[in-house]
Amino acid sequence: MTLALFGFGFLIKKLLDDRSKKLEINHTLYQQNRIAAIGNFFRNYAAVELMWKQIHIWGIVQNKLTAEEIDKYIWPSINSLKTSVIELQMYFGKEDQALFEKILNNVLDINMELGILMFNPTGTEPLVNRTNKFNFYRDNVFKNNNILLEKITAKVKELFSN
Repeated sequence: MTLALFGFGFLIKKLLDDRSKKLEINHTLYQQNRIAAIGNFFRNYAAVELMWKQIHIWGIVQNKLTAEEIDKYIWPSINSLKTSVIELQMYFGKEDQALFEKILNNVLDINMELGILMFNPTGTEPLVNRTNKFNFYRDNVFKNNNILLEKITAKVKELFSN
């Protein structure tokens, strides 16, 4: 009887240990995927920021580049960032997701401002002023995004410090 109880207890312990290991492995994989998604977002954001800082605005306002050429340069980076934001929906609640979406919307606003600069050339404002106005706008958006990135970084540290 004692041997049967010992065997039964051992079997229950083994099943509980196996289940516990499975839950631990699932949690670890989830956290690893979450970290990878966050890293991917930061890489894509850095690529978008670099793209906006390297784009030849003066050539655009002088119509040296076609709209198709500009789109081929801009949209791959923005689309990668969009994909990252969508992926992060699996790992963050609505409140935290809003920070990522605000950064994406700010990047899209830069693109809209570029469209205004490109396709609204009828004005008495000199090209240099329009170009500078766009650069100031872009830099201001990046300053605002840096504040949002600091909030995201703090939230991520909080999530993974437990």
